[in-house]
Amino acid sequence: PGECLALGLMTEIELSASLNILQDPDLSINRIRRCLKKYYVPTEIPADIDTDDLINAIKAKSDMTNGGFKMVMIQSIGQALTPNPIVAINEHTVRKVLTSKQDSISVSPTKIEGVLSVPGSKSVSNRVLLLAALGKGKCRIQGLLLSDATEV
Repeated sequence: PGECLALGLMTEIELSASLNILQDPDLSINRIRRCLKKYYVPTEIPADIDTDDLINAIKAKSDMTNGGFKMVMIQSIGQALTPNPIVAINEHTVRKVLTSKQDSISVSPTKIEGVLSVPGSKSVSNRVLLLAALGKGKCRIQGLLLSDATEV
């Protein structure tokens, strides 16, 4: 599950960049990739995963609209697209990002420290909880969305 969430997060970030929504995409993508790697989760889709199988899995697990997949777009780290971060992305655009970013998984272990402000989003809150659970040592999280889906 952690691997899927990390890859989903990276896909949404890459989509935000490809649609020119993400400000300073190279810096943001690299910072998020480095953060995820510190938790030993993949940040790129392995080359041996078939894109069609991946698209079908996303279709089976994702909310869909007539316009395509519902995905969260971000403007910058910690800042979702406003006024509505959920955007319908057509399959062609998703497929383009997935195939352009397929590569092997590389992980470099190290220690991470810092403060992260979490927006009141169920999706982001669940990802933060997952990252905290995967980490070692103490982790204090503030600002999580209070809902049944994030209750621990």
